[in-house]
Amino acid sequence: YEIRLSLVGSEMCIRDSIKVTGETGFNEVLFEDLVVPDAMRLDEVGKGWNVAMTTLTYERGAAEGAGSGGGISIDDRIRSLVSLAKKTRRPGGKTAWDNAVLRDKVMQLAIRGEGFRQTSRRARVEGLCEQPLRLPLQQKVLTSELMQDMAAVALEIEGPYSSLYLGDRRAPDGGQWPLAYLNSYGFTIAAGSNEIQRNILGERVLGMAKSK
Repeated sequence: YEIRLSLVGSEMCIRDSIKVTGETGFNEVLFEDLVVPDAMRLDEVGKGWNVAMTTLTYERGAAEGAGSGGGISIDDRIRSLVSLAKKTRRPGGKTAWDNAVLRDKVMQLAIRGEGFRQTSRRARVEGLCEQPLRLPLQQKVLTSELMQDMAAVALEIEGPYSSLYLGDRRAPDGGQWPLAYLNSYGFTIAAGSNEIQRNILGERVLGMAKSK
């Protein structure tokens, strides 16, 4: 839907953006003939890029005092993945957990999850952080890609049932895994894509030359 608001000497239009999941959650905001008074300006004229970068640092969770964003924890997601594998039947009567290849994929994800958990503990110890922003900045990349890989393995476990979405009573776990997989791409793009984040880590943390 669309909302139009008349402001003093200007107009604002708010439009819902529909995601590939069918959900909303983002808005497109358009301003026409808007003049921002100096009293409402952040920082000096010409410093807008610095303000934008500070905002993105908070969105990535890398700024001091920034929140984690909440949501389902990695440990909870791993437990749900193991439970899904143990209850999903495959041809021949065995479960997905009985498949050595799938079981190994789940355990590799669990190992990555534990590594991430220990890295988060390390980030809280000043003496173990030679570069203050390295661990916080890489957290967004590691978390988003781990969550995406977990959802992808869940779809592999579900097999043909992974095509069943929310609202279908036959969908395993209520269709939450296809939803998680589709939403995971928003997380890898949010606050600057993971490709951009890797450039930031390379240039500003590791001191590598800027790419051309």
